[in-house]
Amino acid sequence: MQRFPEVSIRVTHDGLYLVLLSGMFLLALPMRHAVLGSWTIVLSYLFAEMMMSAPARMLISDGIFLSNFAVMGSLGTYLYEYMQRRAYLNEQLLEAARRRAERESQSKTHFLATASHDLRQPLHAMLLFIQHLQEQPLNGEAQRTVGRLSDSTQLLQAMLNSLLDISRLSVGMVRPQIRSFNLAPWLQRLIASLDSVALRRGIQLELHCAPYLAVRSDTLLLERLLRNYLNNALLHADASVVRVEVSRNEDHLRIAVIDNGCGLEEADQERIFEEFTQLRNPARTLDKGVGLGLSICRQILHLLQYPSGVNSRPGEGACFWVEVPVGEWQAQPEEPMQAVVPNLHGQVALIENDRVSREAMQSLLSSWGCVVWAFSSADEALAELGTAGVDVVLSDYRLEGELNGLELIRQLRERGIFGGPAALVTADTSDDLVESARLADLHLLNKPVLPARLRRLVHEMLEHAGRSAADARSGARNSPGRACEPE
Repeated sequence: MQRFPEVSIRVTHDGLYLVLLSGMFLLALPMRHAVLGSWTIVLSYLFAEMMMSAPARMLISDGIFLSNFAVMGSLGTYLYEYMQRRAYLNEQLLEAARRRAERESQSKTHFLATASHDLRQPLHAMLLFIQHLQEQPLNGEAQRTVGRLSDSTQLLQAMLNSLLDISRLSVGMVRPQIRSFNLAPWLQRLIASLDSVALRRGIQLELHCAPYLAVRSDTLLLERLLRNYLNNALLHADASVVRVEVSRNEDHLRIAVIDNGCGLEEADQERIFEEFTQLRNPARTLDKGVGLGLSICRQILHLLQYPSGVNSRPGEGACFWVEVPVGEWQAQPEEPMQAVVPNLHGQVALIENDRVSREAMQSLLSSWGCVVWAFSSADEALAELGTAGVDVVLSDYRLEGELNGLELIRQLRERGIFGGPAALVTADTSDDLVESARLADLHLLNKPVLPARLRRLVHEMLEHAGRSAADARSGARNSPGRACEPE
């Protein structure tokens, strides 16, 4: 058996570990400095060995080892710096994209606010002028023409609201305001508001809801969701019966809008939620809307994060459902029946910088029996309202000059010129304005205002002003007079 000769292997790198450790600090340096530093350490070590008269074999062995170490370190430093630069560049690109998205979102928000205000102004004036015409004694043909004009204007209002809603939802301007509310009376009011549409189309509207149920949700968003579902069934389903059913599903209430219409193909059940999609309106007639209703529903459901779905088959109708968290039912007094608002009697101050809107509101309020003092600016109102003695103030929010409508009413109250009920009639729909009006104890009406709502609000404010004046007179009569001093 052959025996291998024993060869002694000298450990030549006893002190090189110290060299390796001393190079660790180079990782924190830029690549150029790290490479120069590592080669300086290598050459310094080899030079020290040479000065110590180390054998040539040892110098060559250590030189090869240290050179490989320096090359690997240089390559690692390059790769590390390359990755750091790439990560920094990606971070800067992401930051630039975020800032650009924020600027675009702010630009869209500003555009929506401007477009909303500018489009609502003329539409508000149109509705008031049409209402003024409808209250005039007209012959049959003229009355029918005015009625068609009213329908077209209301359709335009619905289209504008849909476009603004989908835009506000897409840029994240809407925030849910969650609270508990009783479901049955809320659904009854919603269905009652659609009775006229169902009656014109010969459709029966039904509600199946237990009386003592409540949900936790945003009332406005949930109303918009269910109203769009109902409008879709009334306008597009070719149904004879549309009903709203409410059922309990553990800690949720399932609200379903069910029709017995033509139904949907499976492939169409996703496509109907796309913007401007109408399956059975190839001519794009405007009496069936613009195809944004269900798209708005999808945006609302994404915002509220509620389970939802569509169940349908061709020829068997459709069921659009959503599950809403259960809330606490609260006992409420029965609401009295609202009587027809009589003719109005009182003096109203109207501050409106838009001439057409000012003339429309002034004409309509005068036809209802009010004495109207109309002003085009806040400065004009401050100068002349002191001698007018008005009962109610109606003001736009955006006015000419330095003061807006909210600041104008505050100035009137602080100077003692007017202390009665006041309202802002504005096209500004921002949440900040809503909160500011609430804190200032002001009514808020968003343009375009329905004439019936305007008349009801003015009537309520005039009644409040009359009661306040009567209380003040009664207090003056009951206060003790100053006793006569004896002579």
